[in-house]
Amino acid sequence: MDDILDTGDDQEFRDIITSKTYKPTTNQELKDIIKTLLENGYKDLNCIDVSLISDFNSIFFDLDLTGVDISLWDVSSGEIFSQMF
Repeated sequence: MDDILDTGDDQEFRDIITSKTYKPTTNQELKDIIKTLLENGYKDLNCIDVSLISDFNSIFFDLDLTGVDISLWDVSSGEIFSQMF
């Protein structure tokens, strides 16, 4: 997770993001990745593979979701979706 937190140069950050797929295994890991991406202006969250996540509770809590794309997310392993948005 440390590599996502060091955004350094904006272009370098965007290059890293577009070439990487994140595969969190916990609700908190997913929240941290989403928050970091959105804080850096990255709205296409399809670089996150959520197939291992069963708890989607509050993952978007208190976040601006304007223009966010999660259209390719596979949430079929999800069991908890309370207050997701």
